[in-house]
Amino acid sequence: MSTTFVANTTLFVEHCSQCGLTFAMPESLERELRQNHKIFYCPVGHGMHYSGESDLERECRHRQEIQNRLTNELSYHDQTRAQLRDTERSRNAHKGAVTRIKNRVASGVCPCCKRTFKQLAAHMKTKHPTWNKSEALA
Repeated sequence: MSTTFVANTTLFVEHCSQCGLTFAMPESLERELRQNHKIFYCPVGHGMHYSGESDLERECRHRQEIQNRLTNELSYHDQTRAQLRDTERSRNAHKGAVTRIKNRVASGVCPCCKRTFKQLAAHMKTKHPTWNKSEALA
């Protein structure tokens, strides 16, 4: 009694890099050899391997690059947010200092010599003629 075996297999055609012989191997084997870069042999016995980057390796590298870019952008975002927070704190501190100076001047306290005068404007003209209001508030 004889047994019949029927199989459908897709073959990948390859050429030996040393002798030029054309041979075929199952596509699944070719896919595996491209991924693991192992040595395989032509029918004559010449060893060869796929040295290029496989599709899986390319996708992993691409995914890692995207992940690195995302990490960098998130880090940049955090730095920008911290810088904004620091700038707002600095602005609020300056605003408070200006308000304090304005309140002291309104109460008659000289911003230069820190003494109280009823006629502050006259004092400023006579005792501090070079004083610049915009420089003091900056």
